[in-house]
Amino acid sequence: DYFLFLFQRNYSNRKISRYAPDNRKNRTFNRTLINDKTLQTQARANTLDTFKFPFEELFMNKLIERMEQNQGIFERIMEDKDDFGSVVMALMMQNVYERLNA
Repeated sequence: DYFLFLFQRNYSNRKISRYAPDNRKNRTFNRTLINDKTLQTQARANTLDTFKFPFEELFMNKLIERMEQNQGIFERIMEDKDDFGSVVMALMMQNVYERLNA
């Protein structure tokens, strides 16, 4: 699975790990995703590969909603969407999916 590969390859990377879901600064954002009722249903009904579609949409919507609170991460994700942004999103997606299916 591509996202799991990115997660394993990049989690220890210092530039990425400060944006990991277990980082204290990101817990509130992560909790927002976990508390979303639609995402909860999607996580329970789908595999991780299929879950990525509703997750990515909600992730970007919530990121935009919180742009002022998270200006640094917002800019970093949007500027480097293909590499950095996809890794951060994959880290959070894996975390949210596992928590919702625990």
